[in-house]
Amino acid sequence: MDTSNTVLGTLATSYAAEITAGFGQDLAMQQLGLNAGQMDSLPVIEDRHRVLYNPNQIDSWFMSIPELLTVITILSMMLPAAAAVREKERGTIEQLAVSPLTPLRILLPKIIAMSLVILLGTAVCLFLIIIPAFHLPVKGSIGLFFPVTALYVFATSGIGLLIATVS
Repeated sequence: MDTSNTVLGTLATSYAAEITAGFGQDLAMQQLGLNAGQMDSLPVIEDRHRVLYNPNQIDSWFMSIPELLTVITILSMMLPAAAAVREKERGTIEQLAVSPLTPLRILLPKIIAMSLVILLGTAVCLFLIIIPAFHLPVKGSIGLFFPVTALYVFATSGIGLLIATVS
């Protein structure tokens, strides 16, 4: 199935599955010698789904946090990388390299500054947009969310600096 258009691909797949299941059921009824009236007396397996997280299936609850985390990931890689590349273009990184500073002292302030900007943006998005606009219920610990997010931003900033170094 070519799903370059995911909506049409999913619909085509579900239609094909429904047609195949109906054909299989008709063939089984024919081989067993049953008619449609006798099918009601046979045992039936019901497939019941229970959703523990987001039981009402509200898309804004489900998609807002992953979108926020995607933006955090992209920004935590791009901002430190862009800062490092900008310094390389301006020639200031060479001045810092010949100074008595260690590479950690050169790069750590960039990571810390960008991490603080990303955490501030995360707080603004979470408290001023996601929770009030989408009425997202927060059941976890906000106090734990921000230190874990800071650790994640710090780690992915290293990937961004690696990309900037290679480029």
